[in-house]
Amino acid sequence: MKQKLELEIHQLKRKLNVMKHMKDDGDFEVLNVTDILYNELRDKEQSLREIGTLNQALIVKERKSNDELQDARKVLISTCTRGNIGVRRMGELDIRPFVEFMRKRYNDEEAEERALELCLLWEEYLKDLDWHPFKINTIDEKHHFC
Repeated sequence: MKQKLELEIHQLKRKLNVMKHMKDDGDFEVLNVTDILYNELRDKEQSLREIGTLNQALIVKERKSNDELQDARKVLISTCTRGNIGVRRMGELDIRPFVEFMRKRYNDEEAEERALELCLLWEEYLKDLDWHPFKINTIDEKHHFC
C-alpha cells in the first residue's frame, strides 16, 4: 500500500512538472488541471503520512505483545521446572503387573530384574507387526483362534 502511494505521488509530481511548463501559455484549462493535480498530490501525501503513523503504532504494539509473550514463557518455564511431569508413551507397557507376577515366584530383588526383562521382551514383541499373541488353527478351511 505504501509503495503504491509513493508511486502515485511520484507520477503526480511528474505530471505537475509537465503542467508547469504548459502553464506559461496562460490556458485556464491547464490551470484547473494543475490545481486538481496539486490537490490529489496533497491527499496522497497525507495518506502516506497516515499509513506511516499506523505502521509505527503497529510495530510498537507488536513489540509490546512479544515482550508479554516472552515474560509469560519465562514464568511458565520457571514454574514447570519445579514440578515433576511424568510422560508415558502410548503402547508402553506398565511394569507393575510383571513385578507382581514375578514376586509370586522369586524374591523381591530377583523379581524386579526378571519383571524388567519380561516387560522389555513383551515390548519387543509388540513392536513386531508380524507377531500375534494367539495361535491360528485351520480346520475344514476355517480359521480358529486359540
